[in-house]
Amino acid sequence: MKSKICLLLFIIALFVGCQKETFSPNNYLKADIDGEQIVVYQDNRLNIDTIPNTFSFSFGQSFTDNADTCLFLSVCLNRQSLYISFPKPTTKMTYTIYRKSNVVGQSSAYYSIVPNNAGENGHETFYTQNMLQNDSIEGQPVGEIIIERMDIKNRIIKGNFSFSSYSYEVSSSETFIPTNKTISITNGEFYYQWDESMNL
Repeated sequence: MKSKICLLLFIIALFVGCQKETFSPNNYLKADIDGEQIVVYQDNRLNIDTIPNTFSFSFGQSFTDNADTCLFLSVCLNRQSLYISFPKPTTKMTYTIYRKSNVVGQSSAYYSIVPNNAGENGHETFYTQNMLQNDSIEGQPVGEIIIERMDIKNRIIKGNFSFSSYSYEVSSSETFIPTNKTISITNGEFYYQWDESMNL
């Protein structure tokens, strides 16, 4: 079930990222992934795009129930995919990312290498979420997302993030097999100015 939710979010992010839209040339996300920097601009003309057909850049909101709204930023470039999600802020905020089984309405993140072929078996994804509901790690803090600016009037959000995420090999039968690898995402930074059609 969790795999279906993650896959659905990824597909939605790819779909939204492919839609024609107007955007600020300053919209970007960057981070160091185990020390190697990735920088992704919403305007793909600004990117160093070396692997065709893997680029996407999406910002949006998801309604988790009647009370909770989360914002997400999902990017993919050169088969590297990075996703962060956090409750909708109204001002400067700091959200701790916890390693929880249920992250509905809470901050979370993941990193993955997009498989060469859709449906490829055994691809590796690094989650902050406690995918196997292991009691010994439930609720451990693994990172944070800091909202430095939330300007509803000018439709701008800016923030920083860092987190550790944990590897699972994901099979086509939706089985998560831990591989005992950890990846560190540091110096994360993003800026996004959304257009008038998005009502936050």
